[in-house]
Amino acid sequence: MAVPPPAAPPAIPPTRLRKAYTSTTALTIASKVGERHSIEDIFVNGLASGAYIDIVVGATNMLRLYGSKNDMVLIPPPGSSPASLGVLEFLRKVTGREELIYAEEDEDITVRFSAAPAIAALEYFVDPATRDKTAPFGSQSKERIIIAWLTHTYAVNATGGYLLDVPLMPVGLPAIIDGFIVPANYEYHLYGLIFASGKAGSTKPTYLHIWDEGMELYTPFDHKGLLIDPDANMLKCDLRYGYYFKLPEPYIFSPGHKITLTFDAVFDGTNTIAAGTLLFGMIMLVRYLG
Repeated sequence: MAVPPPAAPPAIPPTRLRKAYTSTTALTIASKVGERHSIEDIFVNGLASGAYIDIVVGATNMLRLYGSKNDMVLIPPPGSSPASLGVLEFLRKVTGREELIYAEEDEDITVRFSAAPAIAALEYFVDPATRDKTAPFGSQSKERIIIAWLTHTYAVNATGGYLLDVPLMPVGLPAIIDGFIVPANYEYHLYGLIFASGKAGSTKPTYLHIWDEGMELYTPFDHKGLLIDPDANMLKCDLRYGYYFKLPEPYIFSPGHKITLTFDAVFDGTNTIAAGTLLFGMIMLVRYLG
């Protein structure tokens, strides 16, 4: 008597959440007809201090993230402490937005590293395609969450004030620096701040100043500024332990307004902080009003 073949196992759909890994300078989530891919988070181990990653959807630069520098750890390694946050989870907490980066069915997601990590782990969701790149935070959206990165041209070799005048942004994202004018038909919503502070001997930055036109934010009367002393940095970000700074409410820079960005520093008479050592990041929603 012939034995019937076993019954086919029940169909089990694949999980929405997927994982991808790399130890090279690029990781691509290839487009697939009928699928929409959205990044949940990214974790990196062994990325050199001062190195960054760029997240690109199709041909559009969406976000630049520095891994670590000075007292900042923005992208923690896998398996950090129970209090740790992934960098995109951090951005969700700061901005109140859930889905930050997604690609439609004809768009690859490419994560580019300025230096190869020991290992990077990318988490992403797979959902049915919606064929709408103009929805919030899509590659053709009128809204985008960014971290605007900048640093300083001059070495800290005297007590006084210094300009944050060097943009560190990829092509296609706003290069905000001291003296930046918000373009017509745009609003820039400020949600949070990061200052990767450091020192050389007793030479160190002390206070950060952010001005909208003729008004200094947060200390408008005494112009003291925001404390960024590396020994007591209120803008420190170390996501291994859940440390970050979030504004209690967003501040909106209106079209045509001039943004002034400077910091104070003290010099110990001997030790110099080299140009480009300190790193400042502004967590913003960029909104096109046209």
